[in-house]
Amino acid sequence: MTVRGYVTIGHEVRSFTPCDADVMYWLVDQTDGDLRAIYDSLARRPYQPVFAVVEGSFGPGLTEGFGAKYSGQLVVHRIRRAELEGHGCDEDLEGLTFRIRGNEPFWTVGIGPETIWFTEFGGAEPDSWPIDRSEESAGVWRYRATTAGRQEAILVTIREARCRDSMSGAYFSFTADVALGSRNLRGCAVRGQ
Repeated sequence: MTVRGYVTIGHEVRSFTPCDADVMYWLVDQTDGDLRAIYDSLARRPYQPVFAVVEGSFGPGLTEGFGAKYSGQLVVHRIRRAELEGHGCDEDLEGLTFRIRGNEPFWTVGIGPETIWFTEFGGAEPDSWPIDRSEESAGVWRYRATTAGRQEAILVTIREARCRDSMSGAYFSFTADVALGSRNLRGCAVRGQ
């Protein structure tokens, strides 16, 4: 199960608070230390909540030890995303298959069921193209879009591979390459809802 929420790790504290919930779960890290390493690289002070999207399973509460004061346990098997900055639980990914972000210059690509949008920071309205072709194979997604009368096409390739945002240090589990006309861009991607 994929769960969105906030991770807090510190001395005697390992908690996860799901988005839109008023309960905290004792966090059991079964990511071979990845979750702790990513948390430590992002948190700027002790016990700072860090937004995360994780894959795991909920279990019953503990009867003794530090975890006994929590509503239950969340056993984390995989981390999909973690960031200190950004919209966190308030980010709207409804209707998107993927959202991709890149830096220098700042740009965003949104992929919907039938359309690709490209926005550059400080640019005009987003450019959009209807998707001509899409395919998925072995953890790789490819999208191609063109518009009649337009000189350029947009080609997007997303791979299930670790990606770190070059500005914020945010962690993502998808890397994306975008070819837009003669430009080749690389960024980090998140799955939509």
